Amino acid sequence: MMLFNRINRKYQIIIAIVIIAVAATIEFLSIKNGKHEIRNIVLISIDTCRADYLSCYGYPQETTPNIDAFARNATLFKNVVSPVPITLPAHSTMLTGTIPPFHGVHNNSFFKLAPSNQTLPEILKQNGFNTSAIVSAFVLDKRFGLAQGFDTYHDTFKKIKYNTFGNERNGDETTQAALDWLDKNKDNRSFLMLHYYDPHADYAPPEPFASKFADNLYAGEIAFTDHCIGRFIQKLKNLQMYDSTLLIIAGDHGEMLGEHGEKEHTFFIYESAIKVPLIVKLPGQKKASTVTQPVGLVDIVPTVCSILNIDIPARVHGKDISELLHGKVPDAYERYIYSESMTPTSYGANSLMSISTEKWKFIQSKRPELYDITTDTREEHNLVEKEPHRIRILRDKLRETLERAVLKDPDSQFKLDPESIRRLQSLGYVAGKEDGEIAFDDSKDDPKDLIHIFV
Repeated sequence: MMLFNRINRKYQIIIAIVIIAVAATIEFLSIKNGKHEIRNIVLISIDTCRADYLSCYGYPQETTPNIDAFARNATLFKNVVSPVPITLPAHSTMLTGTIPPFHGVHNNSFFKLAPSNQTLPEILKQNGFNTSAIVSAFVLDKRFGLAQGFDTYHDTFKKIKYNTFGNERNGDETTQAALDWLDKNKDNRSFLMLHYYDPHADYAPPEPFASKFADNLYAGEIAFTDHCIGRFIQKLKNLQMYDSTLLIIAGDHGEMLGEHGEKEHTFFIYESAIKVPLIVKLPGQKKASTVTQPVGLVDIVPTVCSILNIDIPARVHGKDISELLHGKVPDAYERYIYSESMTPTSYGANSLMSISTEKWKFIQSKRPELYDITTDTREEHNLVEKEPHRIRILRDKLRETLERAVLKDPDSQFKLDPESIRRLQSLGYVAGKEDGEIAFDDSKDDPKDLIHIFV
């Protein structure tokens, strides 16, 4: 009798597992097949947002109660890689599904997104969506090419943050523009890219966030941005748009905050600068899920296309990760995700390029670096001498990635006028023209030796 009960319980467990799997599959297929209609797509981009400063990613103080609540009915990706710690090229990747060596944008200065690139708003526009963007800093001004495919591109500011010479607006104004957009588009089939710049230096959150986070104003800026996003999500719900919206919240890059000698970002490509949040909610999704497999911002375009049953462009480097949204890990899932920084070339140093896997991160430089990022999250123990075979494998993967991706497009480079240079300098950018060279150049200084000049 006891043996019978054991067998019976065993089958009960198996049946329960099958039921759960079938339910998840039905939910996934219902979304893919349109039973949960996707009338709106919203991509919220939080500039300069380290993943580990969101409380849903483990920050010890509650910085993001609204995003936390959103994540309880969404899929949170724990291991997300940005292609570059700079705003314009990171957004270029988010909207094209390609990496910087292909789309040609390596920094906020001297580069623009060339018309030869196919963007997500162009794809969605061709498939019946109205397309709009609301951006919060001059680095994403339409002159830099990111506006292609958008019916409207809101890049003019009324109120400005102090000491930015009209080049940045705070989250209150950005949010009001977004709420007005929702009122006007509540009956349309629309795509909105909503960009918040507040976590970018200088850190000056408004009250009560300035007082609550007086010991860490960067965390205060994250908290203020969360407050703004909470207002936007509530408006979606009030207008009964929330359940028909594919909503994506992502950081474009992180912030070093003094680690490895860098105060802010653009120079190094350590985890603090390129590990970002990514949270995705499908219409009809009611349960939280967490994905630990590595993904990249480069995956946004192919994934959105897949969810909408739109053909994925042939020239993308990202992967369709829609199956991961429901806990389905493809067989032999393995990723090699690219990141770069060309900023050191402005100082006579070699460029930085990296390949990240779930466990390893290789940085190509004059003095190469290898880290086990599962145990050495602060990248303090270089394993190059201990892992020569792994170095060869990852360096070959990096070479292969570059050989497949590099596309020289003369339209991606242009000469900035003096006024544009002044405006970028007011935001802390532009030190000198980068050479944009994609090469393994060991003849120049190692960036690690010049960080004291950069800061």
